[in-house]
Amino acid sequence: LRQSIKYNIVFMAVEMKIMNGDEAIRILRELEDDENTYVVFMSSYTDNLTSLFSLHPFDFIVKPLDKNIIMNILRKIKLSMSRNRMSISLTVNRRNVEIFLSEIKYIQSEAHKLNIHLCNTTEIITCYMKLNELFCLIQEKNLEFIRVHASYIVNKQYVTKYTKKFVSIGE
Repeated sequence: LRQSIKYNIVFMAVEMKIMNGDEAIRILRELEDDENTYVVFMSSYTDNLTSLFSLHPFDFIVKPLDKNIIMNILRKIKLSMSRNRMSISLTVNRRNVEIFLSEIKYIQSEAHKLNIHLCNTTEIITCYMKLNELFCLIQEKNLEFIRVHASYIVNKQYVTKYTKKFVSIGE
């Protein structure tokens, strides 16, 4: 992996001689706080793949490799890439602001306003709108968002851990 190169898609073997695939992808994710590279892990073994979920893989391929499976994954990645460029327009401080859906980590409803938390920034966008209205607007364009509570909508791509009672996004 080279720091100067921005990877769009990485097909990574889980078992390798010098460094395991999960270690290599962990380094890739840390290089530029990368969450947008599509990672597809490949392995002959299906045991213990759950440990790879924290690296946000797009898919897994069980070896031996099959051309049709790879082509299907590439089609799904292309569709996902087009979805990730989708945006919504909201009124914030009397101005129209365009927000890319792929940059939203989660949305919190608080006292008649919505706090939109974005990735790669501590900035919080605040607008006045009903959470359900925004959720419907988002669902029309992207199915990666789920309403986990009366006051929260989360983007599944940023979920690092979940149980029946809580959802973690990052730390």
